Amino acid sequence: MISLRVSLLFILSLAFFVVPLPSYGQVALPADSSAETLTVAINPEHPRAFSLVEVSIQSFSVDLNQVTISWFLNGVRQKEGVGERTLLFQTGGIGEKSTVRIVASSPIGVIADEVVEIIPASVDLIWQGRTYTPPFYRGRSVVSAEALVDIVAFPQMILNNRFLQDDEITYTWKKDGEVLGEYSGYGRNTLLIQAPFQGSATTIEVLATAGGGAVNAEASVVIEPIEPFIRVYENDPLLGVQFHKAITGTLIPTSNDVTVTAYPFFFSVENRNSSALSYEWLANDTPIDSLGNDRGSINIAVGDGQVGTADLSLSIQNAIRIFQAAVASFSISFGSETNL
Repeated sequence: MISLRVSLLFILSLAFFVVPLPSYGQVALPADSSAETLTVAINPEHPRAFSLVEVSIQSFSVDLNQVTISWFLNGVRQKEGVGERTLLFQTGGIGEKSTVRIVASSPIGVIADEVVEIIPASVDLIWQGRTYTPPFYRGRSVVSAEALVDIVAFPQMILNNRFLQDDEITYTWKKDGEVLGEYSGYGRNTLLIQAPFQGSATTIEVLATAGGGAVNAEASVVIEPIEPFIRVYENDPLLGVQFHKAITGTLIPTSNDVTVTAYPFFFSVENRNSSALSYEWLANDTPIDSLGNDRGSINIAVGDGQVGTADLSLSIQNAIRIFQAAVASFSISFGSETNL
């Protein structure tokens, strides 16, 4: 009986020292190979530099409302409490890694221990339609129905203290949620698509990945076609086309001879006299058939002392992209008191 009691005491003593004591506030908590796994979510999934990020956890095997959860950011404890499931913090600069550690504990020890690393990066999408704009136009060539669109991804990604080049980055392109495998891959930072019809839109997304998934960035853009239009300008024989002032309503020229020139905006052509475009001019509802090489320009002249108004209209149609069409109307009034 004596030897049996000694053995039992010895076993109980070993059991007592095997059970670890809780270690709250210790950053270097040992990971338990038998610990439960937490499901960690990051929102946004691919954070940019100096942006707010929320890290949250859930578990399908542990009631997190009954355990103490400690959150550490770069080795510094940020918060601790029963059922603390989220941590909100701001990322650093591009390439500046943030290490988040989550430790779930109970009075008997560590239940779960997870570490996630977040490296901020960014990618921007720049797009432009392959559509016509007149000289000195300062804006972007936007798209009309069925126009071709060039899209370029410009990433800012740092790994191992250096900016990554395009051929070190994998680009995954999506159009309306579907992966464009033909355009995706290493260094594939450009995309060419055709815009949808008028009244609809296309969403383009890109995911840039490097370092085996260590660095990620994403961006998206919605491309919605607009209706092409026409602008008409007075074409002065000495000063040239008066691009600073489009004709709207009624033009009152300073002489009895005036030339006007029309420019189509955002048609899928390289120049305004493209053979793909048809011009139809009307003067007081009568077609003007005698157009010269510059079909976008017409000359209106009256005799000395004549007074009157010419109602003009122009229709332009793209014969290849049949949904690209526009109409412009204006008047020219001769014999006004403001005429010289």
